[in-house]
Formats: sequence, C-alpha cells, structure tokens
Amino acid sequence: MSSPPLGKFEEYLSLPRKRKARELDKQRRVSRDSTISRSSSISEFLVAKEEVNKLDLEFTEHILKSLSEALIQCVIPRKEYDAIKQEVTKYDLKRRQEFVVLKRQRKFVQEDLDDMRPSLQTVEDAYASVIVNKVMTATAKQKKRQFDQSAFHKAVLEYYDASRSPVSAGQPREAFCLLTGWRNSKEVKAAHIVPKSLKSDELSYLFGVGDAMLKDPRNGLPLLRTIEGALDEGKIVLVPHSPSSSPSEATSWTCVLTDQSDGEFLVTGGIKWRDLDGKKLQFRNNNRPAKRFLYFRFIITYLESKNLGTASWVDRVEGKGTMWATPGPYLRKSMLLALARKISDHYLPPPLVNDNTFIQLEEESPRSPEDEDAMADSLKTRLDHTVEHLHDILKSYYKVARKRFVDNVCMQAADFHLLHNPNTTIDIFSPTFINEPTAEQLKHITKEDILTKKKHTKLTQEIQNLKQAKKLLAMV
Repeated sequence: MSSPPLGKFEEYLSLPRKRKARELDKQRRVSRDSTISRSSSISEFLVAKEEVNKLDLEFTEHILKSLSEALIQCVIPRKEYDAIKQEVTKYDLKRRQEFVVLKRQRKFVQEDLDDMRPSLQTVEDAYASVIVNKVMTATAKQKKRQFDQSAFHKAVLEYYDASRSPVSAGQPREAFCLLTGWRNSKEVKAAHIVPKSLKSDELSYLFGVGDAMLKDPRNGLPLLRTIEGALDEGKIVLVPHSPSSSPSEATSWTCVLTDQSDGEFLVTGGIKWRDLDGKKLQFRNNNRPAKRFLYFRFIITYLESKNLGTASWVDRVEGKGTMWATPGPYLRKSMLLALARKISDHYLPPPLVNDNTFIQLEEESPRSPEDEDAMADSLKTRLDHTVEHLHDILKSYYKVARKRFVDNVCMQAADFHLLHNPNTTIDIFSPTFINEPTAEQLKHITKEDILTKKKHTKLTQEIQNLKQAKKLLAMV
C-alpha cells in the first residue's frame, strides 16, 4: 500500500505543523530510497526496513494529530476529514503490523528471504512476498476451524506450478509429482511436511511462529499418495544439498530411502522405491519448501529410525557431506531437546542441533523446563496419534486397492482368453452366426437332453393332476 501523498491534505495544516510534516516526509523518503539501496546483506536490509517503518509511523502519527487539530479549528470539512483519516489510518495500521513482525520474527523473515530470493529479482520483491504472509499470520483471528485441505492443495499446486490442463480432450487434468513427474491430478496429493494435526500451542512454541504457518504452501509438497504416506511414516526423508556458491541458485533436495529392504517394493507402475533412493526432487520453478519444516521432519525421522534400528541411511547422508547442509535458526533448542528425549533414548548429534536452533526470541518470557517437558510430551502424543491415524487410512486404502487389483486381473484374463485371443473359440458366436440358423437348427441347439425332458414331462403332468384335484375338492 502506497503512502498517502502529503499534498492531498497539506492545505489544512497550520504552518508549524506543515513544516514538521514536510521534514518527516523528507526523512522517510530519503531513508527508503538510500538506506535500503545501500544494504549489502539481508540482515542490514531488515534493519533499514525497520528504520523506514519507524519514520513512517512518526509521519502518520503527526498527520493524524494535525488533522484532528484542523477539525477542531474548523479548517477542514468533516466529510473531507473522515475520508483522509480513513486512508491515513489504514496505511498506519499496515506499517504497525509490519513493524511488529520485524521486531518479533526477524530471524524467520531473514530465513524466508534467503529461501525466496533466488526466485525473485530483488530483495524488495522477496521481502514484499514474505511480509504479506507474516502479517496475515500474525493478525489472523484465533478461531478453531477445520483445516481447508482443498484450499491448501490448490495453493501448493499453484506455488510449485504443478498443475496443467489435459493434453488432449477427454483426458483428466494433470498434476506434477516432484519425484515421478506428471500424473492424473487425483493421484497427486499436497503432502504436509509438518502434519496439520500438530496445530497447537506446543508447535508454535517449538517453531517460534503462529500455527497459521501450517497453511503456508511452503509446508506442502505435491507427491503421489504412496510417496506422501512414506514421508509421513518415515520410510523416506528429504535432505538438502550443500548450497551452491551462486546465491541465485535455489536449494536442491534429495529423496533418501531409510530402509533398503523396501527397495524392491513398487511405488507405482514400474517404479520401485530403490529408483527414488538418491533421486533429486524436480521443481518446475524456483519456489522451494521452507527449510525449517523439512528440518523438523528430518529430526523426527532420524529419531524414529534410531528407535527401529534402521538409521544406516544417516551414514550415507553424512558420507556425502554434512548431515544437514543448510543451517539456520529453525527450532527452539530447549524444546527440541525435550521432544527428542520423549521420542527416543538416542541423543541428537550436537552439530545437528547447535547449527539449526535458536535459544530465545525477543520480547518473549522464558518458560520453565517443566513447562517445556509437558509441552514436549503433548507434542509427542500428537505425533503418535498422527502415525496411528495414517496407518488406519493406509490399511483401508490397501484393502480396497487389493480387491480392485484382483478384480482387474480377473477382468483382463477373461478379456484376453475369451475375446481378444486370436485362438479363442468364442469367435464362432459372431452376429452373422447367430442370425443365420434355421428354426430346426435352433431347436436342435436349444433342445433338452433325454433325462431333463422326462423330468420336465413328469412335473408338467403332476401340476395338471394337482389342478384337477383342486377343482374336485372345491365341488365337495
């Protein structure tokens, strides 16, 4: 939203107020045009943005006070005053919301800017995209409402450019799976990286942001239903590659199979799980999932694998470089360690924790270890419930799928051996053959055998005798 022009209401201000307004207006414009352009890093850019917001707020506060003074002195008509006040107040509210987000969530804004910058030409473009989402999250009404999966699915497909119209008429709409390519849109799901069932105060505390983040399309991935299930069950994990020296190159991600014994099982069609092991996710644009969500999923999978004794994949990941190649302040350290103790007896490697966590946010009251332990226990319960729910869904899905598979095999076998096999004997029952036989031939084809004919005659006679007996009884 652009700033209201000073010239629009300058005529209503007293001379001292007008001078002050011009001075503040000049300061904020200079700050916006020069300070931000000279920023050599994203961190400096955000500091400059915060300063610009401060000056904007001083300017709007001065204008509102000056207009109130002008109204009292009957310098400005009431109707004109209401219109200008509404415009300035709306702009002031936007700046205040942005200022609060920058103060409280600067770490996360900076991380998101790092993620989104390669897909946009300037830091300003990336900032505009990030701040809108952050402000909407921070100001969303806290109402308990059902998660809109349909809207989330649509947003994820749009974000990754993963949807297209049918190639030819009569064909279904297609969606792009990041690991298997274009598929029938009904087969591709918007997989949640952080499960939507974890929407809670505990999760918000762990990430340091509101639970509206679960609606963020960067918390989703377009994947086949079977791959989505494997991600939720920890059968696969997604790991980042070491960042390129080029800041304009987006992060690339690789699928790792956590249990090699699953390698020969089919994913879909002729694709096996071993074919996806080590395969890079194919993105159609520069948009990427948020690293903090995938880091959370990585940690949960790591701990579960340690419990099950299937953590050999960790050595394979470490053999290609660091365990997690894109460090950042993703999760709250104390809460993460408390959650890890609840999930597994195994400790998280210090480099995996220290390089990817934060200690405390600004303007936040610390919580006791007992509170964090209770929250971790609650979050662990939610995770267990999510896995159990997923198993129930997959069990029902595979039960139906197995029945349909058996039906399809029977139908295809019958279709081949009875209809389309070149040597099938059923070919004799052609329309021509059916229409040609004479009455004598049809009688010969449909006639009964001797035993059936005798039985039929006997039953017919018995029916006639019973009918006759019934008539005689009626006459008595």
